[in-house]
Amino acid sequence: MIHVWLGIAHRPGTSLWISPLMAVSYLTPLLFLPGDFAAAAGSFALVLPTCLIVAEALARSRRRLLQTEGQLRVHSSELERANRPTVERAREVRSVLHKLRKVEAQLRRHLSAGSEEAAHESLART
Repeated sequence: MIHVWLGIAHRPGTSLWISPLMAVSYLTPLLFLPGDFAAAAGSFALVLPTCLIVAEALARSRRRLLQTEGQLRVHSSELERANRPTVERAREVRSVLHKLRKVEAQLRRHLSAGSEEAAHESLART
């Protein structure tokens, strides 16, 4: 479990530095257990590499995740900056369209009332 924690919470290579402590903490109790020490210690040849592989895989995955998140933040802000002028242009276009619709409505009113002169004056003011 310690190697899983080391892999998740620390940078790659930390578990390698801790492996001598792991060896001591794993093998010391085996000295005091009844039975064949050599046979029990043989399991250490499987446990140590497994723990190191798990810890390093987690640490490297976490590092890659952090790098990807950083790149995503950068690209997201770049995209936001690139889209800002587009959004502003869209607002301007909507504003101009709104003004044109108002002018069109005024012209239609004047023309439907039969006042071409008022329509021309209205156009001249805008």
